[in-house]
Amino acid sequence: MKKLFLLLFTILASQLLGQISFTPPAPPVMPMNQNLYIPSNYNPEYRCEIYLKDGTMVDGESGIYKKAGGKFYLKIKKEKFIPCETDSIYVNQCTGIPKDDYWLFKTISGKLSVYNKYPKEELNKNSFVTKIKNEYTPYNKTNLLHEIKDHPEALSMYKKINTNVMVSHLLTWGGAGILLISYANLPPEGTDKEFSKLPQFKFILGGSFMFLAGLIGHISSDDTYYDVVKKYNE
Repeated sequence: MKKLFLLLFTILASQLLGQISFTPPAPPVMPMNQNLYIPSNYNPEYRCEIYLKDGTMVDGESGIYKKAGGKFYLKIKKEKFIPCETDSIYVNQCTGIPKDDYWLFKTISGKLSVYNKYPKEELNKNSFVTKIKNEYTPYNKTNLLHEIKDHPEALSMYKKINTNVMVSHLLTWGGAGILLISYANLPPEGTDKEFSKLPQFKFILGGSFMFLAGLIGHISSDDTYYDVVKKYNE
């Protein structure tokens, strides 16, 4: 009985963990205007043009690499190029400007612009939002809320996404907690009582539904905080 329950919980947990940590196969490199989503942990090689401060240009293929100390660089034919050596770079049909130890790529233009340390259309720890030229505010949900609170439709979308995320997390982890507690309180192997008549059965059933409902909420959510910025700029 416990083995059957443990198998069920393992399957459900693996599905959730798959949503969190699974890395899909590498998608093809496409222009920014194709709305391509590339996972944050995927760093492809792009066709690059590097415009150096001495007036020369180097082109070739390179990923955007990051040293252990946080400094970014490109590498073409075994030669490394760092931001302070460049006027700009052109990567994946997107221009990057040097700032500190990295480059910034503008992925959304408008009243509220989005810059990213990689030429990817997403909002994460590598992103910045700004309304004022050359002033970059690190992205987080609090900073984004501050920037969009004067736009009712964008604010409404933001609140809806926040609520969906919170409810999905509560259902997922609440269901997982109920399943674990129920498992811990199952009677020893060899008990004659039918599984469906055990007091824990209702909790196992309810916890499974909660877990799956939260998981479906994670998967089925269409809008993202990136869409909130787009709505703000409409």
